[in-house]
This record gives sequence, C-alpha cells and structure tokens, in this order.
Amino acid sequence: MHSTGKQQMSIGPIGGDIVAERVCVVYQSKNGEIVHTHWAVTLRGGVTRKDQEIEARALELALSSAKGRDGSKMKTLLVDPEHFEPFKTYKVHIKKRQLVEVKRRRKSGD
Repeated sequence: MHSTGKQQMSIGPIGGDIVAERVCVVYQSKNGEIVHTHWAVTLRGGVTRKDQEIEARALELALSSAKGRDGSKMKTLLVDPEHFEPFKTYKVHIKKRQLVEVKRRRKSGD
C-alpha cells in the first residue's frame, strides 16, 4: 500500500503512522534504465535513515539481485514519493537527473 503524510500503512502484522517516506531508484548511468526501486518508510517510533544510508542500502540490494550487471555503472537518485506512482514505468533523464515516465506502447489489437 502506498501512503504519504500522516496516513496509516499496513505492513504485514504491523501498522502505524508514517512519519517519513523516501524512494530511491538505482539506475544504469549510461541509459537511465532503472534496475531497482527502494522504498524507505519510517513509522512513528522508528528511526529515519539519512539519505546516504537509503542510497547505500538501495545500491546493495540492486547489486545482490543484479545478474551480470556492472555495479560501477549504477547510480542512485532519491525521488519524492509524491512524484512516483507504483505500476508506472520510469527511467532517469541522465543529464537532468530527473525521473521521467516511459509511455508503454500499446500492443496491436488493444
């Protein structure tokens, strides 16, 4: 479930008020392809991680699942969760270091 602000969030058997939420994407520096998206959510009473910690964890997880990808060519970008919608496809505009939506092509007959 995606929530922002001081809304309720259900994570398995726990839940609570969200006090901080960040999204970090890991992408290929050559073409902007996103290879991993990491959501960092802090609930009331939890510890809010620094941006550098969030980026390091996102990169670590991307590398652990990257099959044959060169980690030295991966970069991270912190994104405001308000501008990131689940189930949409994005890439990173390399020069602007901004998230851009990739429009999906419709299959013929759709």
